[in-house]
Amino acid sequence: EADPSDSGKIHSNVRARWDAGESEVVSAMKTFGELASKARAAIESKDHGALADLMDQNFNLRRKIYGDACLGAKNLQMIELCRRCNCAVKFPGSGGAVLGLCRSEEASDPMHKVQEALEAENFVFCPLDLVMPE
Repeated sequence: EADPSDSGKIHSNVRARWDAGESEVVSAMKTFGELASKARAAIESKDHGALADLMDQNFNLRRKIYGDACLGAKNLQMIELCRRCNCAVKFPGSGGAVLGLCRSEEASDPMHKVQEALEAENFVFCPLDLVMPE
């Protein structure tokens, strides 16, 4: 299984595919850039729903390009646990951590459900306060 701390190994196959001009990878990299631009616009307009959708699109594309074996079972487990709690979720780097955004305020404390799910599987939960621009 891939070790997410070894970023060179994680990215090497995709880099080689990029260098070879593989259309799927070239298209994906263009899409990652577009998603980042749209995410910035969502943050600036305080559109949490759009940002959540973009985060999920980012991860789904990353999974398609890199594959499950590269991403690693533990990383995918964190993604699935968060998604089951109605959170958008993606990797903030090469893996080993996820960044989530709760979609719904249905529960009085939606992050508590995510925290319980992650900690039940021995993952560490660190809440972040999202600060939106004025």
